[in-house]
Amino acid sequence: MANERNDPEKGADKDKLYADEIKIEAEKVEMKVEKFTVPSESGSTNCFQDLRKKLKRLQGQFISLTLLGCCDSIQGSVFRVDKGSVILTGDFGTRMIPICAISSIDACRVFAYVTNSGTLDNLGNTVSVINTATDTVVNTITVGNAPNGVTITPNGTRVYVANQYDDTVSVIDTESNTVIDTIQVVSLPFGIAIGNTPAGTRAYVANSGDNSISVIDVNPNSLTFNTVITTITKGVGNSPSDADLTPDGRKVYVPNNLSNNVSVINTITNTIITSIPVGNLPNAVAVGQVCSMI
Repeated sequence: MANERNDPEKGADKDKLYADEIKIEAEKVEMKVEKFTVPSESGSTNCFQDLRKKLKRLQGQFISLTLLGCCDSIQGSVFRVDKGSVILTGDFGTRMIPICAISSIDACRVFAYVTNSGTLDNLGNTVSVINTATDTVVNTITVGNAPNGVTITPNGTRVYVANQYDDTVSVIDTESNTVIDTIQVVSLPFGIAIGNTPAGTRAYVANSGDNSISVIDVNPNSLTFNTVITTITKGVGNSPSDADLTPDGRKVYVPNNLSNNVSVINTITNTIITSIPVGNLPNAVAVGQVCSMI
């Protein structure tokens, strides 16, 4: 050690080595700071501001975040949005996340919409909204009399409710959980289904009172949005009670309660293409892929 201190060349080399190590560590720190702080005035600033605005709008709501360089998402409620970070609360406790570390925001929540139809003596007219993350009722929405069938659009932005004794369908905006439209159909609408068909996004309403199916255009970009574009009568059985679409949206299956059969609708032509005999008093239907274990 004494020789190293007395040798100027060795001392200079060692000082240079220490300086290089400090420089490398400083660069590492600088890189980390760049990744997790507010970006400077550049093209990324707009992206940062957009994320912050979205988070501000979602304050108090349950969201899912994906972070840069991380595969697992973080789920929680937005407690507060600060200048450069968002505070989430959830099962993990409370966590502060730099906004610049966020790669995507998923604001979808899983809600259950329950129709409260009441009785003949005391008709119900509400829909209960359940947050499945907490299993609590978070809202109660007033709709038409005796709501029965209910369905959600594929993009999750609207809920359609068939009101049996009002001959209407209520349209609920899922962001505000308020009724934004009411659509007149025919007689005693009971079941309802929505899906993406080759002709566009459609709702099929089973009108049990006059043996018909109302077809509603539910594509918000269409000129006929939220209007009945056709009513199917030919070939529909007695007292249609429900409806469901195939995954490809090409066919609708409608059980006819009092004629013991199921009507099959072609969604391109909106006509009945066949009727299938089933058991006694068919009431509900579910259509979907059934897969075997491999």
